[in-house]
Amino acid sequence: MRNKGQAIAELAIFGSLLLFCASILIQYAIEANYQQSTQMEAFRKALQIGFYKNGPGSAAGLILIKDKPIPDTRDQFGFAERYTMAGSGSVTWDNNLSAGYGKSFSATPDVNDLPSTYFEVGNTSNLAAVQSKATAPLDAATNAGLNDVFGVYNARFEKADCPDTITVVYADPEHIYGGDYRQETISKDQIAVMLQDGGFGDPSAITDVADDTELLMSPYYRDADGIKHKIQSADVDGDGKLETIIAANIDKKLLYIAYHGASTTLNTLGGAVQIDSDYTAIKAGDKVHGRPATPDDRQGFITDSEKTIQHTAPGSSIWKGQFLGGTVHSITNLNANQAVTHKIRLNSGEVIDVRADFIAPAGDLYRW
Repeated sequence: MRNKGQAIAELAIFGSLLLFCASILIQYAIEANYQQSTQMEAFRKALQIGFYKNGPGSAAGLILIKDKPIPDTRDQFGFAERYTMAGSGSVTWDNNLSAGYGKSFSATPDVNDLPSTYFEVGNTSNLAAVQSKATAPLDAATNAGLNDVFGVYNARFEKADCPDTITVVYADPEHIYGGDYRQETISKDQIAVMLQDGGFGDPSAITDVADDTELLMSPYYRDADGIKHKIQSADVDGDGKLETIIAANIDKKLLYIAYHGASTTLNTLGGAVQIDSDYTAIKAGDKVHGRPATPDDRQGFITDSEKTIQHTAPGSSIWKGQFLGGTVHSITNLNANQAVTHKIRLNSGEVIDVRADFIAPAGDLYRW
């Protein structure tokens, strides 16, 4: 009898360890499946957004956040706690990556063509409040099936006269100057302009503009070796950051995309979130809003989130008892909800809270 008791105890211990290991493997498998599904869904939705954008390049980026239930065998309630799965997709849908943003230099580019990042957080309870801060809306066609999506522009369109001196950066793939890129400060007098390839490069199209100041031109200059370089990236405003040059006119006025500059209001058309790596990397000595930068100043989606679990009235309970006839029963009553709050930091320093609420329906502890 004593040996049987020892065998039963050993079997119970081994069985509990075996079940624990099996539960861990199942949890890992469920999490991996959720993660792969989220990544694939993010790409498909970014593809949908890119398809409906009209601008040159038709580029779209989407960050998809899903809070998925993963059961925990250690929880006596069998309560499927939510874990965050994140996926991202970046898509360019166009066969002409060099297309222009307008037909003439004075034309106002469509703000929807600005570089933008979209976010989707499932089961968002405060979606209306969050979308009111969004600056990159989706049109009706794009928004089909994307009801939880909101977006922000990563940049803004600007025009300015070329400064007397300008810092330009151009590719050096053959490493003639010892690197992949070369940076050089040149004077305005060294810059020349030429008709952009395609578009107004067609003589019949040139007649569509009022005068030659309306022509879309490409700025370029020749270095000391006489090599001709098209100016595509330059520090136009002298802030030490590069802007993307779209076009120039014959008077050397520049149309460019700026990825920098503080935004004092949330609804500013451009610059709500700056995704460019040299700003978000936060290096030693960087300044943000006049003070030394810290990792907490990084903009964009904040990986840390807040999760709360609340058992509401009349509360959750587990009843265990023995009925007549010796049958042992366990009855679980779960009245609970979870709230997961995700955060997005704008370059104004304000943090947008995106809260997702989940309530466990009666009789269904896992599919909620």
